[in-house]
Amino acid sequence: MVGAASFEASLRQLARDLRARGHLVLAAFLLEVVPEAGAVRTGEQRGLIADRLRRLATAEDLAPQLRASVVQLADLAADAIALRGHGGTVWIAWEGHHDDGSHGPRPAETLEPGYWVSWQADREDEGAWWEDGPWFTDLRKALVWARERTDAIIVRPAWDEGTHYWAGRGADPRHLPPLDESRA
Repeated sequence: MVGAASFEASLRQLARDLRARGHLVLAAFLLEVVPEAGAVRTGEQRGLIADRLRRLATAEDLAPQLRASVVQLADLAADAIALRGHGGTVWIAWEGHHDDGSHGPRPAETLEPGYWVSWQADREDEGAWWEDGPWFTDLRKALVWARERTDAIIVRPAWDEGTHYWAGRGADPRHLPPLDESRA
């Protein structure tokens, strides 16, 4: 279940799956701690979600496949930032309307242009992908999400879709131009 979708989208999908299988109380128990929109912003929120998911994993009459999804998300909630540390690189890219009328990787249900974010490893032995974030229409919010995870942030902004900018902390090892955050 966890893959290209954001952590939060995966949690909401799990709640839908629980409801579909008649576990209405369990779905509500999970959704009490999941933001209705946007991202889980703090380690404290992730810890609360991990705790809820671990408690859900012990529920009786939970199908094995559903239980496996609950456990996988609990591990991700507990370990995503702690396990990875404050490392890797977050890539932020504007996805607007393309000349041919098509759209980029934005969620199909989202009609407005915005930023996709992806937290990725810097070394192949760590796996290429760690977490895709939620869809952001505001670059400032995407930067907050990114800075909770790493100091290395590369942005392709709406005002210059063809250029990558450095929005990270410290020296840029890639020698990209710095992002002018006053334009965000």
